[in-house]
Amino acid sequence: MTRGALDGITGLGPARRRRLISELGGVRAVQAASLDDLLGLAWLPDAVARAVYVHLHARRGSKAR
Repeated sequence: MTRGALDGITGLGPARRRRLISELGGVRAVQAASLDDLLGLAWLPDAVARAVYVHLHARRGSKAR
């Protein structure tokens, strides 16, 4: 089984993951979202929004090396 870009984020279970992808328009849109975009989602707790943002940006940084 392969791991997705949104796997392993604390507080982001299957239901929140599906809603996030659906509302933003896909995984790439989630990856492109700013921290303010994520924090602006009233249903997504701020701690989870920050965790998503940090997780995705840490992944980008590790691929660039």
